[in-house]
Amino acid sequence: MATPLTYPHHPTNSSGTQAVLDGGRYGVWYIRALFFGASGIGGDFPVKRLIVGVTASALLLVPVLAGQRQKTRAASAARVARGKYLVEQVGLCGDCHTPHNEKGEPIKEQWLKGATLTFQPTVPMPVWADKAVNIAGLPGWEKEAAIRFMMTGIARNEIPARPPMPQYRFNEPDAEAIVAYLKSMELAKQTH
Repeated sequence: MATPLTYPHHPTNSSGTQAVLDGGRYGVWYIRALFFGASGIGGDFPVKRLIVGVTASALLLVPVLAGQRQKTRAASAARVARGKYLVEQVGLCGDCHTPHNEKGEPIKEQWLKGATLTFQPTVPMPVWADKAVNIAGLPGWEKEAAIRFMMTGIARNEIPARPPMPQYRFNEPDAEAIVAYLKSMELAKQTH
């Protein structure tokens, strides 16, 4: 068995021998004596108390903040995954916003980077868009304006989307997910 630690100025037990630092009540006493002097008061007591309090608080918050960061990352990843599903499987955005090869297959390297539309309306439409814009990263769009557009079909210039772009009416969480996914495409491009 290891020899217990003893300290000068540490209280003694009833037989006059020094009590051992056991992490209990005497451990707290020793820490106080170490930082604040044996009597518990000193000239710079408030400063030492502040330093100890801030340090202890910071050490207690580290695991909490780390857990919050992981939860935030997980929620963000889930939102982006939901947005990817909505863009690729529900809205089918790639049908217009991605160029296609001669076989009619989307060109993955140019995914959602804008394309010339290969179809026309059967009756004349004066506001028909001949090109689908680049939506990878949503260049020129603020997050809030893009979310509003996905919820109302009204663009940032207060004009409805030009056909053949549908005027979607996504709910707010889905609109946020779509925008998160499209914005993440720009971040992915910057890191490669």
